[in-house]
Amino acid sequence: FALLCFAYGCVFAQAGPALSQQPNGILYGKIIDSISSRPLEGVTIQVVSKAAANAGKTDPSRVLATVLTNKKGDFNIEKIPANQTLHIQATAIGYLAFEADITLAGNINVIKDLGNIKLKADERQLDPVVVNSLKPLLELYLDKKVYNVEKDLSIAGGTAVDVLKNVPSITVDVDGGVTLRNATPQIFIDGRPTALSLEQIPADQIASIEILSNPSAKYDASGGGAGILNIVLKKNRKAGYNGNLRASIDSRLRPSLGGDFNIKQQRVNFFASGQVFARKNITTVRSSRQEMLSNRQVDIEQNNKPISAGFMGFGRAGIDYLLDNRTTVSLSGNAFKGDIEVNDLLNIKSHKMHLKLYLIIQS
Repeated sequence: FALLCFAYGCVFAQAGPALSQQPNGILYGKIIDSISSRPLEGVTIQVVSKAAANAGKTDPSRVLATVLTNKKGDFNIEKIPANQTLHIQATAIGYLAFEADITLAGNINVIKDLGNIKLKADERQLDPVVVNSLKPLLELYLDKKVYNVEKDLSIAGGTAVDVLKNVPSITVDVDGGVTLRNATPQIFIDGRPTALSLEQIPADQIASIEILSNPSAKYDASGGGAGILNIVLKKNRKAGYNGNLRASIDSRLRPSLGGDFNIKQQRVNFFASGQVFARKNITTVRSSRQEMLSNRQVDIEQNNKPISAGFMGFGRAGIDYLLDNRTTVSLSGNAFKGDIEVNDLLNIKSHKMHLKLYLIIQS
């Protein structure tokens, strides 16, 4: 009898821990959009006990499990304590939170399928957000630099020469000569060589200037020498009928008047622009040098003050045909008319001679 009682006690002692073990459960399901039924990835699923939810479910120490849904919207939570009421919450950016109470009941491991959980989009009206993207004054690319003339307000009423004075790596001398890398670059307009001088191109007609130090064969098969300055003129491509007028006056009271007009219907775009302006440039050049003539030192002082003034007009018209979103066939032409008079007073003085030379050049 004693042996039998001992054996019964051993069996009870071994069975005791198994009966006291807390059963676990498994939760799984899928999160989808309530309208499109599209699976939602990255939704946060959080499980807490009902008692903890009432007491303060945001406390991390009270959270039983936290998982994220995969690309298919599925989630799987293991080792959830059973035989109690649980509180589950699903949250995602742009959606209303989903909350529900569930119960896992059973003496062994319990598996519960929550099915498809639908999240509704958060349709609350937010304050509108306006994003403005502004072009910088200078853009750097691998093959070129782009100077956006429209961002430079200091050259209004000027010419292409005034624009180039503000462009980095470009040097403009007193006579309007342009150099790039100590050599004279080729001048292009809209990707094509031009016979117009820089003084003949109004600054208000220029959208940007591209500086190509090492031009590709697209521009010059020989390599471009000193480089290429490609002047990109403004072109209005807005649909319908539109245009604008502009007027200005410079510090020497020389007026400028210009305008643009554009018609775009379906695939055809017609554009025209023109400008007339008066110019007056005054340049002062002074030089002093010493020369040896017949073993005699001669001091020579030279003063030069060229004044150029006149009126110029610039016109441009063209038509575009849009073949598709990436291909456009264009035909355009430029016209220029100007009357510039240059008065140049050259005064040379020395202790041996005094010479005044009046030079008048008309063009």
